[in-house]
Amino acid sequence: MSKMLDVQMSPLAIAALALIDEEPRHPYDVYQVMMHRREDILVKIRPGSLYHAVGKLAEYNYIEEIGTDREGNRPERTTYRITQAGGAVLRSTIADHLANPRKEYPIFPLAVAEAHHLAKEDVLQHLSHRRSVLSSDLTEVEDIYRHVIDDRGKPARYVLDIDLIIHQIRAEIAWVDSTVAALQDGRLEWTAS
Repeated sequence: MSKMLDVQMSPLAIAALALIDEEPRHPYDVYQVMMHRREDILVKIRPGSLYHAVGKLAEYNYIEEIGTDREGNRPERTTYRITQAGGAVLRSTIADHLANPRKEYPIFPLAVAEAHHLAKEDVLQHLSHRRSVLSSDLTEVEDIYRHVIDDRGKPARYVLDIDLIIHQIRAEIAWVDSTVAALQDGRLEWTAS
């Protein structure tokens, strides 16, 4: 049994392991593919954190070195492939996260809970700004979805994550619209000034 099964794998480690499961890769290639596929809308990708995650995957024997190469003056690049244990933990981790909701404690619900400390006009201004940003994000993510499905001809199963994000953004926009309307027409009483 592996040590890492007892601890949570970071989203970045899961994403890196999944890419190495597709084909052997070196960490820089993992980074490039993640950025090309726009996985930065799913996980926070920083090169240093990625190299650390890959190191941990190797430490736990989820991936193994299969060679190193050097191109010109660039540093050596170690290529990894997934191990049997890595494949098993990848699939069990994905299955576990699909089946079992977890409390993730994002900051926005906390800000909503404490919004009563602000004046009504400030809340309206901030929510209007948030809606503008969300609308822009929605347009970008819908464009990514169309690009992958239409231009690349990928089956929809490869972009379920993007479909989920689109639905989440739409739901948040609907909530913001509803809350702003309730504040504006007085259905939602506000006493802070």
